[in-house]
Amino acid sequence: MTNKNDALIVLTALEEEAAPLFKQINKLAITDGDTYNLKSAKVDALKQLGKQALAKEKSLTDPLQQVIRDIQALFKPFRSLVSEAEGIAKDEMVQFQNKMERVRAKVAADLESGKIAKLSTAAKKTAETEIISPTSSVRKVWTLEIIDVGDIPREYLVPDEAKIREAFKAGKKVTGCKWEQKTTIAI
Repeated sequence: MTNKNDALIVLTALEEEAAPLFKQINKLAITDGDTYNLKSAKVDALKQLGKQALAKEKSLTDPLQQVIRDIQALFKPFRSLVSEAEGIAKDEMVQFQNKMERVRAKVAADLESGKIAKLSTAAKKTAETEIISPTSSVRKVWTLEIIDVGDIPREYLVPDEAKIREAFKAGKKVTGCKWEQKTTIAI
């Protein structure tokens, strides 16, 4: 029997056991302490089935995830070397493209100032700076760099809810936030 078949058998059994619980939970109206406790018990029984399902799922997926992590760790050093080499090469290529752009700008300025008299000469010099590559292309992209966080308008700042929660737990007040208890049900 394969793991998938085993999982399907367990899942089917859990679904069959859970079906009446789903119906009972949906039909049961809470009218007093007894129906409240009965609904709580039914939800608890359903949760236990959910835990069994999760345990079976994990027993099948955890070994697979470990194999995936092991394979990723095996390939990571090579991928890092490839990424590093690519980054160095691309930086050199960008520097060269920028140099060619400066040459083209100088040719245009020389043509405009009369230093280069013939349009054909300017065209030839400009053509010499053009790079045609079958494996790469040059594109201009916009990038964001944060220069001074203090200068960023408030509307673009995101609160750190974890830090705010910790501040409240430590007894500090945080303006603009409210720390309150809410009623939830734990089963």
